[in-house]
Amino acid sequence: MSLQTPPPSRTGFDPKADFTTDVPPVSTMTAAHVLQDKERMKKLTATFCDAMFSYPDQATIDKVVEESLRLCGGSEDILSAVLQTKFFAGHTPFYWAIVNKDPKQAGVPPLLERLLSICSNTVDETAQADMMWGLLGLKDSDDSLYQQIKTYLGTSSPVSIASFFRDKAQQPTARAVGGGGFGCVVNFCIPLLFDRLVLDKEVCLTFIAMGSLWHLRAIASCSGDWTWHFHLTEVKSKYKYSTLPLEKRKRRLTVKLERSVGGQPSLQCTAEQEINKIPSTVKVAIPNSELKSFQHNPYTAKQTRELVGTLEIKDTRLN
Repeated sequence: MSLQTPPPSRTGFDPKADFTTDVPPVSTMTAAHVLQDKERMKKLTATFCDAMFSYPDQATIDKVVEESLRLCGGSEDILSAVLQTKFFAGHTPFYWAIVNKDPKQAGVPPLLERLLSICSNTVDETAQADMMWGLLGLKDSDDSLYQQIKTYLGTSSPVSIASFFRDKAQQPTARAVGGGGFGCVVNFCIPLLFDRLVLDKEVCLTFIAMGSLWHLRAIASCSGDWTWHFHLTEVKSKYKYSTLPLEKRKRRLTVKLERSVGGQPSLQCTAEQEINKIPSTVKVAIPNSELKSFQHNPYTAKQTRELVGTLEIKDTRLN
């Protein structure tokens, strides 16, 4: 009896044709493939124009993201990687979402918020630095926006140590209330000042003003008798300083510390220094001996042991 091909199964299963050990094909598209595909990148760039050069509403943002995903093969991981490259006019889309934000709209721009969510709220150093330059490049420094997104800027606004008090509900704050031209005022509050200086050795507050990123640090001197002082560092700036007479500046700092009891005038600390480079640091000494040396004083006498004050920065051109 000769072997014959079995008749087709009533269920549609063909023992020769239907049975296979092949693995279904997997997409080989990667972010590198997308970035090297010039025509695809032109389409992606054109897609983002509607969101970058106009104030986009939610429908426009959704449309841009949907089309961008399609161009990236439907992969959010690929789109996330592409977004963190400077493919759009020399910058990442994060930069443009900041510099072209609607000035009438408070809070984080919706486009920026959506881009961050695509990246699972974690961006690489290239995107972090680009976002920082976007913030510094704004005509009027937007410290409010910076304070809302600074957790995404870890490498661009580094704090030297992880605080022992990082889980406390009340954290140190600094808010620039005026930051244009050659001067600004910053309100700050440091809860548990002495506690933090003893355990962390320093407290770092960051803010944006006058087109620059600043770090205001309270630093403990641990050699001999313990004391502390302020350091103000201009970390990054959209301006360039040099030793040329027209670009040198004299910086005057005035720190006013509020009394928490007694209702008497505030304590005033001042310092002056010539500035011709970035970064630059100015030290501000504490003139009150009790406050400076961790003793009981009228400035940290509340139950929260907080220090509240204002910092005024005033630059004058030397020419």
